[in-house]
Amino acid sequence: MKKLLLTFLFFTIYVLHAKDFCVIVHPSTSIKTLSTEKIRKIFLRKHHFIDNMKAIPVNLLSNHKLRLLFEKQIIKVKREQLNQYWVQQHFLGVSPPVTQASDQSIKLFIQNLPGAIGYIPKSLVDAKVKVVHEF
Repeated sequence: MKKLLLTFLFFTIYVLHAKDFCVIVHPSTSIKTLSTEKIRKIFLRKHHFIDNMKAIPVNLLSNHKLRLLFEKQIIKVKREQLNQYWVQQHFLGVSPPVTQASDQSIKLFIQNLPGAIGYIPKSLVDAKVKVVHEF
């Protein structure tokens, strides 16, 4: 019970600080901002380019709390529906975004690969990545 309560408190604090997260791209990208809808389309593989480069969306692992927040606020689809969507897309030859295990690994991936897009806490942002959206 105590563990459940601590998990709930952590998640509540995480959600309360929702504006502390951002969507990032490689710093060479000329785009200054991206709308929620454009980001949604990139992560659902409905929009394929960022700044004339192939878009490579990067997700955290499925059980990561920041990914759950991203899916709720940006993708706006429940997990069950999203899983069904990717099963359908699989038969059309479309793969879901690649995954990384941590915020730091997403940042490293993006800073080394133009066209990559992902999300991290604002506290990790530096000159090696470019913020295009905050949530």
